[in-house]
Amino acid sequence: MSRGSTVKDHRRNICAYFASRVLRSPGGGIYSLEVARHPKGIDSGAYNRAIAAEVRAAMARERAQQKELADWFGWDRNYLGKRMLGQVPFGIPDLTKICDYLNVDMGDLLRRARRTAEEQGEGHEAAG
Repeated sequence: MSRGSTVKDHRRNICAYFASRVLRSPGGGIYSLEVARHPKGIDSGAYNRAIAAEVRAAMARERAQQKELADWFGWDRNYLGKRMLGQVPFGIPDLTKICDYLNVDMGDLLRRARRTAEEQGEGHEAAG
């Protein structure tokens, strides 16, 4: 981080870097990390909660338990728990591991989360 820059600037630069890269999925397919970048016009909290909800839904379909994932990856249960509740955003490396473990395409998961967050945003605008 350069002198005078903030943590927020640093995070923005990291996101821009990853958004411009391409990730190869375990199945050999390629999808852009553009879908992982926080979408403009969507509340970041709503997007984080939508991603967490999609992960929980994938876990339910596979009958995977949070403890199982935490143990498998060697993560502290609180570390995973905060992400599963949408309190802390998933990082790309963690989300990649979870999607691989659950055999879920990360691009599809993030697109569904984006749609959910957009729909929730429209509901709040209509109510307000």
